[in-house]
Amino acid sequence: MRTWLQVMVTSMLLTGCATAAPPPLATINYRPDGKLAILPVTIMGRKEWFYWDTGAPRLVLDPRLAAALNLTTRQPGSTTGVGKGAVNIAQVDPVEVGLGGIRYIADDPWIIDLSGTPGPKDVRGLVGADLWTRYVVRMNSQAHRLELFTPGTYRPRSDEVVLPLIVEKQKLFVEVRLDVKAGLSVVHRLRVDTGSGDSVNDPIVGQAVETRRTQVGNGLGTPYEAVSGKVDAIHLGPFTIRNVWGPGGTGPAIGMEVLRRFVVTFDAPGGKLYLKPTRALAEPVPAPG
Repeated sequence: MRTWLQVMVTSMLLTGCATAAPPPLATINYRPDGKLAILPVTIMGRKEWFYWDTGAPRLVLDPRLAAALNLTTRQPGSTTGVGKGAVNIAQVDPVEVGLGGIRYIADDPWIIDLSGTPGPKDVRGLVGADLWTRYVVRMNSQAHRLELFTPGTYRPRSDEVVLPLIVEKQKLFVEVRLDVKAGLSVVHRLRVDTGSGDSVNDPIVGQAVETRRTQVGNGLGTPYEAVSGKVDAIHLGPFTIRNVWGPGGTGPAIGMEVLRRFVVTFDAPGGKLYLKPTRALAEPVPAPG
């Protein structure tokens, strides 16, 4: 005869209670802009659209939104973007951010003029490290959805692969192997950038067999001409994508042309990146226009 404890343990295993993950704190259905994600955000009670950009080290507000909220700017300075040259910034006091029913206070937001960047003109800011430092963020590009979890509570599914996620100076990095051409393979640490539609951006693509001159750096900063190249393959953990076109600009990064092929869970507090492949994994990477 089984004991009461044995019955309880068996029941938990059968129902999955022993390993069941809690539901997300919030679910956010986003508006796609090509490969990128535009989130419905409230800033101090005002409804706006913001890009989901893991490369942004702070919450970024456009000056037009700052003016509408009567925010006083201070401490002007500069930063850099994917383009050339310095990008002017200013700072404002902390603001309250609402996303999918949750609220948090974003400390030290930046003011950056986004009017010259490509994309819809109703976008008024960037959500980046202010989100992923506070929550585990699961991004499903097929369903156009983000889910937020309390750090330490996320439980990976059986079909997810875990990779180390490196966090340095409010930026996320992952190691990627690039098979540039026969006899040339390298492992590079690439910044994870959901604000970029590129596949991988790395100067080493200039050594690929097939290259061309293209305009790169379409974002913050001034776009410039540089080489793009088609590498034989990129390897992200156990996953391989072949014949990958990518720009050879400064600031090595991996963007949404690759990330959109997975359900990606960013567990920055835990230092882990979870990947679940989707049907998009087998899609070809387009050549630059």
